[in-house]
Amino acid sequence: MKTITKLFEDAFKKRNERGYPYLYVAVDLHGTILTPDKCTMFQTADGADKPRERQCSIGVKDSAPYLYAYETMKLISREFPWIKLILWTSTKEAVAAQYVLDLFATEGIKFWSINENPDFKGNAYADFSKKFCFDIVLDDKGGFDPNRDWFELFNLLRYMQTKDTQSETPDFVEVAKNLIKKYM
Repeated sequence: MKTITKLFEDAFKKRNERGYPYLYVAVDLHGTILTPDKCTMFQTADGADKPRERQCSIGVKDSAPYLYAYETMKLISREFPWIKLILWTSTKEAVAAQYVLDLFATEGIKFWSINENPDFKGNAYADFSKKFCFDIVLDDKGGFDPNRDWFELFNLLRYMQTKDTQSETPDFVEVAKNLIKKYM
């Protein structure tokens, strides 16, 4: 599996080669940005996860952000206007818009949309009504390790702040290896 650094390196190269104005990053909420909401699942005696029958909060108040999650998204929101963050969540859109986006906005984190990419509506060859278009997805169920990858991504983006990555793409894999050696 590719590292988060390699995923971003490939996406930056593709963006630069094709002249795309934006990089679209879908970010899952629970288990990726926030620690999992403990009240939504319980384990049975046989070890299987079963949904609880009672109502639970959406997990924002009960869950803490992973280390470097907020810092990384703040950095993207502040310094990288060509990266559009899309909140990818099963939380109902009205609830997500009311509570989650307000919380992130107070932290300086800007999500461009929820569960869709309004820039891509579809055409004769593609239907984005059920699967929206994105370049990178950050999701714990898709291999994103929030305990490792937020740190790596934060340091990669900090490095990018000091370089002109709009016109050239540095070897991000080497950059990440050096950063990990320095900080780990």
